[in-house]
Amino acid sequence: MPDKSKQLSTVHTRRTVLGTGWRAAAIAGLSGTLGRAARMAEDGVLVCLHLTGGNDGNNMIVPLEGAQYSAYSALRGPLAIPSGDLLAVQAVRNPGQFGFHPALAEVRDLYNQGALAIVANTGSEQKPAAGHEYGGMTFLPGGHMVPSFGAPKSGAGFSTARYGVVITALDGGTADIGSHEALSGFPDNAFGRSLAQIAALLPHTSGRKLMLTTAVHGFDTHVNQLNRQAALFGELSPALAAFQRSLSESGHANRVTLFTESEFGRSLPANKTGGSEDGWGNHQIVMGAAALHGQFTGGDIHGSFPDLTSVPRDGRLVPSMTRVEYSEALTA
Repeated sequence: MPDKSKQLSTVHTRRTVLGTGWRAAAIAGLSGTLGRAARMAEDGVLVCLHLTGGNDGNNMIVPLEGAQYSAYSALRGPLAIPSGDLLAVQAVRNPGQFGFHPALAEVRDLYNQGALAIVANTGSEQKPAAGHEYGGMTFLPGGHMVPSFGAPKSGAGFSTARYGVVITALDGGTADIGSHEALSGFPDNAFGRSLAQIAALLPHTSGRKLMLTTAVHGFDTHVNQLNRQAALFGELSPALAAFQRSLSESGHANRVTLFTESEFGRSLPANKTGGSEDGWGNHQIVMGAAALHGQFTGGDIHGSFPDLTSVPRDGRLVPSMTRVEYSEALTA
């Protein structure tokens, strides 16, 4: 048999993807690199950070080169971030220069340090209907929301901690790991408090395969998006840096992978109230063990970044990686 790992490490340029079947190539490239990296041994923890409301990934990470930035600027109109304000980084799998939102300085630094990567254009198989479907998420008793692939089949068998943290077992064992006070040294905001709680739980997860989920609301930016998203990212970015620092200091950096989820992305065009409408495909952050092991390759953009010169008329990105494939790769 051919060496599958070598096949999956192939860099798919935009021309190759468009010329030979962009969807198949993107799925192969992402599921291979992400799957090898996030493969959980008997001792591994996934941390899901749900950006509730539909995060606008289009302004989280932006292509900076030539026709792609021009298309971005034209499509976004008043929502476009000037290229000089974006925090420039390089990518290999999607060759070229990209820019993080200006409020994500710590995220840019983690990316450059190889501790964080971007997974481009993930989403549900079907275009979301009007209203929030919370695609890929399951509601547990008490209104707790967790990724469906990590939800207990019976609806029971989970435990909770302070700041909205939900613990579910991926190894068939109990999810009750006790109550532990949140750590200090994290920002005093919704992201910081929940990640401080998760960091305090990690020493009590040794030898287990668990998922710890937390949700932060506010990403349904139909109105005044530029200011609202800048405020949210300004809280998210230092919280992620504090969490990664805690992982390194506590020795858990090689067993914990944090990933983001959101119901969907947002439409590229602005609406009349300075916001954007519910979209479809979206970009996600993966940080920690999956990047630091080198198998997922932190400091890169995985999957297939969309060609912004050929966006559908409704301005909603068509995902090149389904949510199911994204979750399967995380748990492979």
